[in-house]
Amino acid sequence: MKRNLLKKPILHIAIITLILLISGWYLASFKSFFTVDTGLRFMQIRQLVEQDWRTFAIDYPQQVLDPNLEHVPYYYAYSVIDGEIYLDVSHIYPLLVSFFFSVMGTMGLPIVAVAGGLLTAVAIYKLSQLTKLPHPEWLLWITIFATPIVFYSLALWDHTLAAACAAWAVYGMSKSMIQKRWQPAFWAGIFAGFGLAQRPEMYLFTLVLGLSILIFAWRSWRLVLSFVISGVLSTCFVWVLQYLWVGHPFGLAFAPHFFGYGTPDQYIVTANSFSPLYKYTFLLFYVEPGIMLTFVATLLILVGTILIVFSLRLANLRKPVWLLAGGMACVVGYGLLMYWSRYGIIPGIISTFPLIALSLTFIDEENGRYTKIHRFVSLVTFLFLGGMLLVWPSYGGRQWGARYLLVAYPLLAFLAFYTYSTVSTKLDTQMKKTLQYVTAALLITSILMQFMGVRALYIVKIDKAKQQKLVASLEPDIFVTDKTQAHLPPAMSPLTDKLFLQTGNDENREALFNHLQAENVQQFGYITLAENDKPPFPAGTCYVLDEEQSLPQCGGSSSCWIYQLSANCGQ
Repeated sequence: MKRNLLKKPILHIAIITLILLISGWYLASFKSFFTVDTGLRFMQIRQLVEQDWRTFAIDYPQQVLDPNLEHVPYYYAYSVIDGEIYLDVSHIYPLLVSFFFSVMGTMGLPIVAVAGGLLTAVAIYKLSQLTKLPHPEWLLWITIFATPIVFYSLALWDHTLAAACAAWAVYGMSKSMIQKRWQPAFWAGIFAGFGLAQRPEMYLFTLVLGLSILIFAWRSWRLVLSFVISGVLSTCFVWVLQYLWVGHPFGLAFAPHFFGYGTPDQYIVTANSFSPLYKYTFLLFYVEPGIMLTFVATLLILVGTILIVFSLRLANLRKPVWLLAGGMACVVGYGLLMYWSRYGIIPGIISTFPLIALSLTFIDEENGRYTKIHRFVSLVTFLFLGGMLLVWPSYGGRQWGARYLLVAYPLLAFLAFYTYSTVSTKLDTQMKKTLQYVTAALLITSILMQFMGVRALYIVKIDKAKQQKLVASLEPDIFVTDKTQAHLPPAMSPLTDKLFLQTGNDENREALFNHLQAENVQQFGYITLAENDKPPFPAGTCYVLDEEQSLPQCGGSSSCWIYQLSANCGQ
């Protein structure tokens, strides 16, 4: 009776939901954000509620002081359409969250991201159940707590919704191929099309998914046609919605970056350029220049992964000593990264998912009933990863794991579980026991790695809350930030009684200061990442330093200073 109860997925889902919601509510109580992207999403959510959902345009009271929109404080994440400011974020996610926020306040913020994580886990559970893997309920836990899904379920971000759409699309198509029914393929197309509204990278994922369907199901024209028809219908629905909302079918998470839609003539702050090698490094693994520990850790992980793959695939190396050596190398390498994560964020899909060694071990039964599904999921996953490395123009910044590749993590978790279940039946007793130990070690390491990610989220939110508290305590209602603090205003989005403006070079800054003086602004704050105590004002300006305070945890080697300036200088 007890054993049967533990196999019921609803019990596992209920416990996971409770854990995620309690964690999400606790982190949301700080009213701060892990990154500027999540700060912008909160701003969009709040604005939707305050404007009674009439428009996605952002209310900009600073326009009285910035009539030409030359000092908009949202770095390069905004567009100007018909004279109004729009944030370059997806639209479905903040819209959904806004309904909960309007009723529950801060408590409503994590619900949609948590739901996205749960839906992702349920889809992978259904996929493992479809392929008759043992203990499919384990994948409910592994999908969330052994991958960065847990991190992004607790952050105010749209990534888990995209992961859910991708996972359900893959499951639907897999079910359709197994059962030879067109209805699951139809729903797979619906999820794939709806996913386009969540994240730009879902366009590439949907393309890869469609290509994989043609390869594996080209003879089953009803299945292919069902997917295509429903995919086109849901895509058109998304495009029409986004066109009505912001004037472009691709929406503002995609159109400004790829088509220049709504992009101002010039941003004060622009994205940093980087080499393709830099992108590959941060999408795959983590090596910090000048930090030998990260290099050694990554080297151990790569060597360990290769040993695990080869010891399971090659008959000549199928010995416990090689498998154990690979597992030990991986555990030590990830342990070093976890040690380093006390000081910073760990990016990269390999760096944050120890079970990937099993995911990469492509072994299946040639005549197995579910071999086709395993190969289908493998093709979708690795085509997507390869496509992102080859064609995607960015890597998502220094975030936990590879957020642009988040939709691949759940599929990799399924592949790892499938590999373990398949390989373990073909090994001798000693090798099988070694595989059990290595898999358990990698699983525990992966869970600990995600715990360090959530810990980093907690620490950053505390630091950002301190920043908010300090800025809120300062007397000025108007603050000006320069390029060194371009990302500060979105982090201050909960401070509705403070207005922020952005300056660029000396000429731009001097023009703003003169305009503030002409508008009879008596006092304002100036925030900069200063290397010394000298205010970086243009020569000849009349403003003088009135007060100076330290802003904690700004990053970098310099101190972060707030200058409160008086417009009454010389009086």
